[in-house]
Amino acid sequence: MNTPSHTAPDTVHPSEFRRAMRNVPTTVTVVATMNGDQPIGMVVGTFTAISMDPLLVGFFGDHRSKTLTEITAADRWSFSVLHQDDALAAEAFRGPPESRFSALTWDVSDFGTPLIRGAMITIEAVNDSVVRIGDHDLVTAKVMSLREGDRSRHPLVYFQGRMTRLDPEQVSHSGGTIQAGRSR
Repeated sequence: MNTPSHTAPDTVHPSEFRRAMRNVPTTVTVVATMNGDQPIGMVVGTFTAISMDPLLVGFFGDHRSKTLTEITAADRWSFSVLHQDDALAAEAFRGPPESRFSALTWDVSDFGTPLIRGAMITIEAVNDSVVRIGDHDLVTAKVMSLREGDRSRHPLVYFQGRMTRLDPEQVSHSGGTIQAGRSR
């Protein structure tokens, strides 16, 4: 029986890791809730589907974030996946928390969460769990409702330190594979 030889891995510096991970594209999603009659929200690049049974979504947020603390104090949230023409909406969330929604068109749903008009996908969910993992919290939520926008649009993507678009010439809509920049 061959036993693999194990050597200690090289130490990876956090800045090296961050630089490498900038090459992993992520959707730009706003997670939001209401605090009284005021919306509270933040942009996350880690939003993902977690489970089909039960339906769970989640994201990671820096546990030192005051906005994250306010969001996780609530019991229900909305997740708005922004489309590629929403870069200005995403930029609004870099500003002060109290003014982030002022440049957006949004509504409060019957469920009591802020919904950004024109989002590609909006999910409303209830708090499932918040687990501290390293310097971030893994926040999971049980899906209660789902709305899809125009399916012909593409998501706003965060890639290499900036918000960008998918190249529509390179996106395969047929379910085929993409290899070397070409659909097959």
